[in-house]
Amino acid sequence: MTHVLLPANLLLRRADEVTVIGQVLGRAAAGEGYGRIAAWVGRSVWSVRAWVRRARNRAGQLRSALAEWIVALDPDPPALAPAASAWGEAVVVLAAMHRAMLKRWPELVDRVPVWELAAVATNGSLLAPALTVRMINTSVPLVTFGD
Repeated sequence: MTHVLLPANLLLRRADEVTVIGQVLGRAAAGEGYGRIAAWVGRSVWSVRAWVRRARNRAGQLRSALAEWIVALDPDPPALAPAASAWGEAVVVLAAMHRAMLKRWPELVDRVPVWELAAVATNGSLLAPALTVRMINTSVPLVTFGD
């Protein structure tokens, strides 16, 4: 088995950077049509439609996973604004996760686009066939093996 480490600006099985894909997904969450988004971003309608459909199909799963990140980062998070669709709600939760990370690590997160944080939080699997979100417990001290 071969392992490849992806930079935070890429997703598994996608050639475009996550910020491009994220802009597409954000516009779709706002209700913009595939054709218009494709023309704006300079990609095929087929690609835009595939990205948006994959995202919409896992909106609930992504929303739940990112909400876990929010609670882990901020014990008293603010209420989230409602959205018109499940995918819109997932984007709202993503923005809230970004705010919680920014509150916790301002000097680090301030330089990272929100969609790169989504790529990191999903281990690059935001649009992969299987979504993988793993919480990392950093509150447990490191254990020395072999003792």
